[in-house]
Amino acid sequence: MDLQSLSNAMEYMKGKVDMIVAALIGDPTDESKPGLLIRLDRTERSIASLERKLTLVGGALVTVIATIIAAFVIKLI
Repeated sequence: MDLQSLSNAMEYMKGKVDMIVAALIGDPTDESKPGLLIRLDRTERSIASLERKLTLVGGALVTVIATIIAAFVIKLI
């Protein structure tokens, strides 16, 4: 391979690396085009929020069931 073909190959690879970096990071000038890292962070935060809500709903459900069982036990005594 001569120097020109190596230079062309390097420019091609540099363009591909730039595309990958842009996909990971996103376009900093356009907020409507977030990168994969930002989307992953948003997804993780959303999942954490849903887990918290499900924990609260589950706790409330267990409390209601325990209250109903306690009410039946008290009536039987």
